[in-house]
Amino acid sequence: MSQLKFKKQEVLDVIEHSIKNSTDKPQILLVGDEGVYIMTGGPTVGAPIAYASGCDPEKDDWYDLKVNAFGGDDGVEYLGAEDMKKAIESHPSCKYLGFKFKGRNMEVFTV
Repeated sequence: MSQLKFKKQEVLDVIEHSIKNSTDKPQILLVGDEGVYIMTGGPTVGAPIAYASGCDPEKDDWYDLKVNAFGGDDGVEYLGAEDMKKAIESHPSCKYLGFKFKGRNMEVFTV
C-alpha cells in the first residue's frame, strides 16, 4: 500500500478556486503524470496547484512515489471539491489531506 500527503492549506486553495470558478459541480483532480498533484477541474488560468509531499518535479525525486500510487502510466481521479472541503473541515486540526492506494482502491484520510 502506498500513500501520498498534501498540505491542507494548498489543497484548500485549489478547492476554493474550483468552487469560485466553476459553473457546474466543482471538481478537483488528483493527477499523476510529471509528479503527483491536485489541480482544479475548472479554468486553470491563475489556478493554484498542490503537489504531494515528495512529488514536486522541480524539487523532488518523485518518480518512485508516483509509480507506487498510480503505476507507470499517467492517471487522474476526479473528486468533488465540496466533498473534499467537508472532509478537511471536519478535522480542523489536521495539517494534511492524504490518499492511500491499495490495488485499484483509494482511501482519503487526514493527518
